[in-house]
Amino acid sequence: MPNPSLRPITDQLRQRICLAGSDAPVTFHETQLADEFGLSRTPVREILQYLSYQGLVETRPGVGTRATRLDPAARRSHQVTYGALLRAAATSVTGRPVPEQVQIDLMGLARVTEAGGDRSAETFVRTRGRVAGTKASIVEDEILRFSLEAAQWRILRWQSRDFATDPDIVWAGLSLALERLSAAAAQGADCAALLVAAADLAEADLATLSEAAA
Repeated sequence: MPNPSLRPITDQLRQRICLAGSDAPVTFHETQLADEFGLSRTPVREILQYLSYQGLVETRPGVGTRATRLDPAARRSHQVTYGALLRAAATSVTGRPVPEQVQIDLMGLARVTEAGGDRSAETFVRTRGRVAGTKASIVEDEILRFSLEAAQWRILRWQSRDFATDPDIVWAGLSLALERLSAAAAQGADCAALLVAAADLAEADLATLSEAAA
């Protein structure tokens, strides 16, 4: 991960990628981003390199750095990979109590989501992004954490596309996820239980995809 102080900017760029329409290419230029965020080109390059490692962007000479294209034929395998990473991460944190801040964050997001309010695509992506960061934060193994974070943002890109066609169903899925994750993170639960709950949700989504394809 780039310098922790760069995480907000990294997340903003991820969100832009998620919010772009399926036919709208997203291109980043180092100089423009440096001007926008008041940075030198070095940290901007560091952020873009990190996003490249996560498979979210690719750099093309003479073009700039573009968001990678999503292949509809690969969506099911992306979902399978995500679920497998969650279960592997759960195994790595068995017996560790859920940090209090994680409990607070998940319960707070659940309450805000239940209350309704702003249901824009931007709010959906921002909320899902926070949930993804919360889950990744409890994984100590650096390789697993990096892989899980990358897989989560790839899934969020797919969910963002679903939002464009049926936002009500996508919001309902987010509400259910936060309800289940908040319960799993309740006092006394361990980190493994939280990630297993997330894996169960991922596998339920996979089943839905399989039914839709049948």
